[in-house]
Amino acid sequence: GHSEKQGVAVAVADDAKPIEKTVVINLPPEAAERARDALDRHAAREEEVARIVRDLNLAVSPTDRNRALQSALSTFDHANAAMHDGEIDAGADCALTKHLALLLLKERQSSHQGGGEGGGVKNEEGGGEDPSSPRLGPLDSSGSSPSASSAQTEELCEEITNVTEALEMMYRCSAERVRESYGRVGSELLPMLMSLVERDLGKRRRALASCSASAAVAAAAAARAAASAEEEVDEDELDEEKKRKQRQQDNRENHQEAESAEAENNEKEDRRPEKKRLEDETDDQEDGGGPPPEKKRKVSEDGSPVLASVAFASSTKDAATSASAPSSAAAATIPHDCAATRQSSLGHACDYVSPTRNRRLRKITKVFGHFARVGALTQPLAYHSGLLSTLKHVIELPAGAGVGGVGSGLGGDGVGSGLAVPREARLNCLWILANLACNAENMVMMACQPGLLDLLVRTALSPAQTSEDDYGDIDRYMEAIRSRSIAVRALLNLSWAPENKLLLSEHSRLVGALTEALSYRASSWAGFGRGVSGILLQTRRLAAGALRNLAAAPIRNKIRLCRQPLLQ
Repeated sequence: GHSEKQGVAVAVADDAKPIEKTVVINLPPEAAERARDALDRHAAREEEVARIVRDLNLAVSPTDRNRALQSALSTFDHANAAMHDGEIDAGADCALTKHLALLLLKERQSSHQGGGEGGGVKNEEGGGEDPSSPRLGPLDSSGSSPSASSAQTEELCEEITNVTEALEMMYRCSAERVRESYGRVGSELLPMLMSLVERDLGKRRRALASCSASAAVAAAAAARAAASAEEEVDEDELDEEKKRKQRQQDNRENHQEAESAEAENNEKEDRRPEKKRLEDETDDQEDGGGPPPEKKRKVSEDGSPVLASVAFASSTKDAATSASAPSSAAAATIPHDCAATRQSSLGHACDYVSPTRNRRLRKITKVFGHFARVGALTQPLAYHSGLLSTLKHVIELPAGAGVGGVGSGLGGDGVGSGLAVPREARLNCLWILANLACNAENMVMMACQPGLLDLLVRTALSPAQTSEDDYGDIDRYMEAIRSRSIAVRALLNLSWAPENKLLLSEHSRLVGALTEALSYRASSWAGFGRGVSGILLQTRRLAAGALRNLAAAPIRNKIRLCRQPLLQ
């Protein structure tokens, strides 16, 4: 409404026909100022990105490298795809790839030097240390101590993580720029990122195996201690039983001796004259009466069995007390020792894992996901050597919050939750597999990948509707149902290829996993505003589509599907 036609220029040829018209439109002052500001900001940003790329290419010292990386992180952290396109056009992908290669080389050198080369001077004859030489502190080739080398390793780890984060930010660009960047740096960048992931997963697996072995050793030690305590109790009870029997035997013998002595005295008295016996009784009564001392003693001995029985009960009680005391002590100390051993093992095993490494694993899998969202790259990615195995290894490890440190569970509730991979990284890898399976050129190859179908089926089988209360918190349950939904989508994509229908329908548990997902309609976790019902509905649709694809198969496959109990 503010436009104004100021003039029309008409060019006339020799035959008097108009061949060109030009119209000049002046914008309002405010709009023109906004347009100039936008152009100025765009030019300033281009200059800033060019400066960052130049700094990344020229930075060699740690200070310069960190300064350039921090500038890149602060500048690339946005969600404007067009601006990320400008970063790719400026060469940020190439600069970051070369920067990552330099850091990996320095990290390898630091790991070789971290063990320490120092000590005494080598003895030329025996190859050992010369005891007469002065012993120096261990130094690496740069003259730093192992503690300094360890600090350098952690600094390099942080710097590598920052590079992967900058790469992930940069690849939020358009699909066309991602394809162009992969053509330039993908052949070098992808192997470096895969090596970082595999090295991280290898250390996590070894740490988990160490934790499991330590827990098994501690449990075995606890069992041996309990068995030893029981053996000691059995030996004490056996000794006490022997003593009791010996006391009973002695009491019986004493009782028999007392009875025989009393019988002899009675027999002697019977043989004495009646008068003499009466006189003796009269004398005894005059002396104070009562049985003779010997008889009194023997009468007291007659009560010994009763006392023995009381003594036996007392000794039995003491034996029971002594028997229960080691057991209670073992019950009180063995779990504590086992827990201490397990906690110490976890502490050593989790030394490698840290929030920085978990963040790096999340960012690298996101970079893989940016590549996989481009349809033209799904085939070269799927056929890239080792990528499918790397993704499978990430999914196979238990998932957790990924906060690092020593925890109480595999994925939250078992041994070493700090060793579990971040849930986001596991979901990223499942999503990548599902996207790669969408390419018709990859379907048959991926279905024949060793262990891949089994992994997807295991993921699709969890959670069972009857065991959803075992998850304990909504985050773990959400991760489980999202994983199941993505795994079912991957199976749906793989079932589209005619060559895969027979292979998938003959899998022992695949059809069962799809039918269970199809029948999972409601959850006790619904109603928290987290979209549980929507995810379950989407999973049922995907499972129905996969079963429909499998049903479009030869007759024998249809008969096999119809015989499935859950489909009847």
